Amino acid sequence: KSHGISPSEKRALVTAAIRWGYSMAFVLSAVAVFVSTSIDYLLILVILYAQKNNRRRSGRILAGQYLGLAILILVSLIAAFAVHLIPQDWIVGLLGLVPLFLGIRAAVRPESEEGENEVLSSAQKYGSLTVSVAALTLACGGDNLGVYIPYFTTLRPFEIALMALIFAVLTL
Repeated sequence: KSHGISPSEKRALVTAAIRWGYSMAFVLSAVAVFVSTSIDYLLILVILYAQKNNRRRSGRILAGQYLGLAILILVSLIAAFAVHLIPQDWIVGLLGLVPLFLGIRAAVRPESEEGENEVLSSAQKYGSLTVSVAALTLACGGDNLGVYIPYFTTLRPFEIALMALIFAVLTL
């Protein structure tokens, strides 16, 4: 009689360990992507939440965050899908146009530093706090697109859904 683990049980344990390790790596990478792209937006959120300690206002700010995040994710998914349509040989050449475009834009229209008052007034620009916060999320989300698009090209549909869930939980 053998009291050890059979080879098929060993294979099942190794497979389970590999799957668990992959799952943890995926969750950690999704968290790292979210945190690295959202850290700059944190100051704006602090200013918005500090205005009034009102549950209704806080709910509208959160709804605006979700709306803006959903739009950023949708745009990134569309772009990630489009990247698959471009021949691989062209991608590096086309990516070279991005810094050129950014340099021309900066030369033509230099960016101004926004102060706290400008952030607050732009948050009330659209009449609806939810829409205003969504607009601020989109305005601060340019760097998100630069990270999300390549990240999404590596994910399968189930992983994209799980990543969106992780982002939604981290937004709270």
